[in-house]
Amino acid sequence: MAASAGWMGEAVSIAVRGVTLLAVSTVLGVAIGATPVSVSSAAAGPALRATQPVDFVVPLAGRPRVSAGAGATIPMWTDSVTASQNGKRYRYQMVGQDPRNRLSHPTMTIVANIIPIVVTLADGTTFDPTSTSCAEKTTPLNAVLASPIFNNTVFSPGGTTVGDTQYLDAFQRANFWTYTNPAGINPAYHILLRPKVGKTITIKVPAADGQVISRHSCAAAEVTMAYAVAQGLKLIPSLAAEPWGVNPTTFPIFLLHNVEFDPTLGVAGSVGFHAAIPNPAFHGATQTVAVASYLDATISPHESDIAVLSHEIGEWINDPLGTNPTPPWGNVGQVERHCQANLEVGDPLTGTTFPVTRDGVTYHPQELAFFSWFFGPVASTGVNGWFSFNGTFTRPAPLCPPGGQ
Repeated sequence: MAASAGWMGEAVSIAVRGVTLLAVSTVLGVAIGATPVSVSSAAAGPALRATQPVDFVVPLAGRPRVSAGAGATIPMWTDSVTASQNGKRYRYQMVGQDPRNRLSHPTMTIVANIIPIVVTLADGTTFDPTSTSCAEKTTPLNAVLASPIFNNTVFSPGGTTVGDTQYLDAFQRANFWTYTNPAGINPAYHILLRPKVGKTITIKVPAADGQVISRHSCAAAEVTMAYAVAQGLKLIPSLAAEPWGVNPTTFPIFLLHNVEFDPTLGVAGSVGFHAAIPNPAFHGATQTVAVASYLDATISPHESDIAVLSHEIGEWINDPLGTNPTPPWGNVGQVERHCQANLEVGDPLTGTTFPVTRDGVTYHPQELAFFSWFFGPVASTGVNGWFSFNGTFTRPAPLCPPGGQ
């Protein structure tokens, strides 16, 4: 197994067990602030370059797009748009139904298989989302299940209530508010997730593929990306036989605790990603999946608790196969000093979170960019005429580099 070394926003091929995935939107970063930090542990490695914690998407390579009618998979809709930035036409697919068409059954629910992954390193150090550590008062698994990711919460960006609903549903409603508002053609439009918790799976990481990183008063695990992807490829088909079984019509989420994934040990990497892979248990049907770390605030003050998970689910909804191109944009969020050209709604605002309190607990979902930010036109379909959920973006993305094509 191997991963190429070009992680700064380039297309990266990962070949694992004979399966080649095309990784894009890959950027260096770790789950801490913007100052350098040294590895200090029993398995100490070189100093890490600390930037924003980031994700990448692993789209299926060399496989045709999947349409909503092409067999058993998650429901998707397809369309194309002419970008105002360069006049070019772009085809895209999203999860759910097209909110711009009047729908007789506008609410859709998809099962989200929550699979806790316990990472045990060669020195015996364990990172477990089903137990507490650091200053946490509840387990990451319980926190996620009680969070606005899976529970109704009133969201009112800029004073406009977009729903008493789950966060990512509220985001997608706000994303296409022209059509989902109370006076629109689909006021009851929803994409809801129904969590099903699977069995906890322990992965023992060999010394060559994992080490402990000390982060202030807490510890984090560093695991090589190639090893993590190999384990995921092995796990997906094995989960089909479980009573809560994973299949191409469900959305499995591998939940980890304080774990980052790096191209090689000692090189800054990512804290989450989403992917589309062939599921061998279902004759190679396309399986979408997400991997996300629940990060303690001591380790990552800007990406704590549900920030990474909200980032990945939002991107899964808007770019489920990792194949949605856009005009080139960049120099913002995790895409620093370079350009990116895909519909990854989390990347432009990585590290930009906002507090949401539910049942007395404050969570920190990440703000996400709207469809209109990527393609224009100047008039947004988003809530309040904004170009992102909390109004950080007030105009479409400029071409990157300026004036480029």
